[in-house]
Amino acid sequence: AILVCVTLSRDSSNDTGNLPIYHSLYRSAKTVLADDELLNYNIQDYYRSLEEQTDPALLSELNFELICADLYLLQHPIYEDYCLKNIDFQEFIEKYTEFVRSWSESTLISCLRKDRTEEEQTKIIENFWNEFRNEIQHQGAENFKKNPYRSYIVLRKF
Repeated sequence: AILVCVTLSRDSSNDTGNLPIYHSLYRSAKTVLADDELLNYNIQDYYRSLEEQTDPALLSELNFELICADLYLLQHPIYEDYCLKNIDFQEFIEKYTEFVRSWSESTLISCLRKDRTEEEQTKIIENFWNEFRNEIQHQGAENFKKNPYRSYIVLRKF
């Protein structure tokens, strides 16, 4: 049997390819969250290196043989649309914000204090995403051009 794995990864210098996103999310959180909420604002990701994913001892223990493995960093498709002038900078900001919002907003919601009213929570969430948009506006599209690193690994089962 052959197993093809495509996973989010980091390079040998521990770069995941998307640190500007995380930094911008944190700066946005610092501006709108109370101190106790900020402590609970965590995006928990662990990006494995290619070396971790292809460790010979681990693969042998699991009865896998490594056929090939590589690491790739691709441009973000929203950034590509911006470079091709399919969208302007304001559209880039909106589309990129919606992309990040789709996978990170649940973390924001979960850190909000339970004693906040629904109206307060909605206002904080709106302010957070406005701050995130401002971060992109300030930094420019170039800083958000990368997609995360991905490892492509092909294994054979013994």
